[in-house]
Amino acid sequence: MSRILWVSMIFFSSTVSAQQLFVETGKLISRFNYENSGGEPPENIRPGSNTFIGAGVRKQLSLSVPSLHGIFAAYYNQYSASGSDTTYQNKYRWDVNYASVNLGFDFEFFDGPNLVERRRGFTSYLRVMASTEFLFQGTQTINNQEFDLLGKEQFDKPFIFLRGGLGSTYCVSKNLALFLQYTGGFSVGTLGKSSEDDEKLRIISHQIGLGVMISLGDCNYCYRGFR
Repeated sequence: MSRILWVSMIFFSSTVSAQQLFVETGKLISRFNYENSGGEPPENIRPGSNTFIGAGVRKQLSLSVPSLHGIFAAYYNQYSASGSDTTYQNKYRWDVNYASVNLGFDFEFFDGPNLVERRRGFTSYLRVMASTEFLFQGTQTINNQEFDLLGKEQFDKPFIFLRGGLGSTYCVSKNLALFLQYTGGFSVGTLGKSSEDDEKLRIISHQIGLGVMISLGDCNYCYRGFR
């Protein structure tokens, strides 16, 4: 995965003049699928609501398939969840912040023209992303006792996250477009698992983001012959 990310970064940076830069932020709702050493989940686990922010580049991959774009981006994601069990009267809470490197593509399936000016109107797309995520900051709270997760064996390795979703762009000028999108995803494998126990933790997320894209150089994504 790391080799693919490095190759992609070199490819995108070598053709920066025909790209779009984008910045996105929004709401992230996360749910933790946790199982203790006995394979039992907390009885009353609740999702957490946080924010995310990211930036990256978007590039048309082929002139013969103009609706297909590649994406390379970095994001800062905040995940959290809380839960409890009645058997041991324990209360749990996780708050973890991850930095991620993302690689993916989107495919536009609807392209609506602007009726006032000869440029793109609303355009809808499907997006698929894969990311490698690294713990930046994190705590686990059990019965009001807080534990720092940074540097712990269970969380010291990056993990893979897969996402997919639907979005729409709207060009407000020759070089500027706004976009709104939803993505849902899940972590691959198990987080929070050490060699000494059988606890399992996976993350499921839902994200709604609003962003802006700026065309660089000879990128004519929005341009259709302005009056």
